[in-house]
Amino acid sequence: MSEAAQNLPLAAFLGGPAVMLVFLGLGTVAAWRARFLHWTLALTVVASVGLIMVPGLRYLASANIAGGALLGLFMVVVGVRALRISDREWATGSREAR
Repeated sequence: MSEAAQNLPLAAFLGGPAVMLVFLGLGTVAAWRARFLHWTLALTVVASVGLIMVPGLRYLASANIAGGALLGLFMVVVGVRALRISDREWATGSREAR
């Protein structure tokens, strides 16, 4: 990011956090709408990105560790869910009764 952009009021939203928010946020909303995961799991992504973007918490090690742990939890749950999908469910896109 250039030095001129760093002086803008919303410079925190430029770069990494904004890109992560867009891709993870939209992917999480899509997975929730497709009933791939529960809405409470989607909140972990919001909380994780929120901890990174709040100016007062951005430089605290504990906030960064908590944000990373929430994001890690999300990725582990999504990975386990993807591995447990049956071939039929993967092909049709509909959930089987369990």
